[in-house]
Amino acid sequence: MYYRTKMSTVAKNNVVRMHFSVKDDEGAQLYEGHLVYLHGHGNLLAAVERELTGMRIGERKKFRLSPEEGYGNYNEELLGVLPYEVFPTDQRIDVGMVFELHTKERVLLLQIKELRENGVLVDANHPLAGKHLNFDVTIEGVRPASAIEMEHGHAHDFLEKPCEDT
Repeated sequence: MYYRTKMSTVAKNNVVRMHFSVKDDEGAQLYEGHLVYLHGHGNLLAAVERELTGMRIGERKKFRLSPEEGYGNYNEELLGVLPYEVFPTDQRIDVGMVFELHTKERVLLLQIKELRENGVLVDANHPLAGKHLNFDVTIEGVRPASAIEMEHGHAHDFLEKPCEDT
């Protein structure tokens, strides 16, 4: 059951349930499914939130994001060779695997691109960097966020009535 009130428009501080798919320019399906999120709190890419703002329950919209609006341009400087010693010794490493590298500032996700004699070629670019993203979105429900959801900055569930406790 969907929450239908005068608040049934996607706007800041509303919890939104949507079905969406994302494809690249070659038509490859990158994602398809349902999502519940708190609108206007940075839980989605800014360009996606901008496109969804003002949509109503039942409305469908298709839009395309440039790499700059999505996950950025592909940056060759984020390729590098790391010594084998930085990888877990109890786990086999293969091309395509993703590992976390913890730095003082943040956690980087590194995809293994190539195994070389002198080390492992890794890529710290987001897997969708450099790609145009083609969205197809249908808004399935909208409800006002609870105070606790706004405090936490994310949706807790998509119930007919917002939950007030953790």
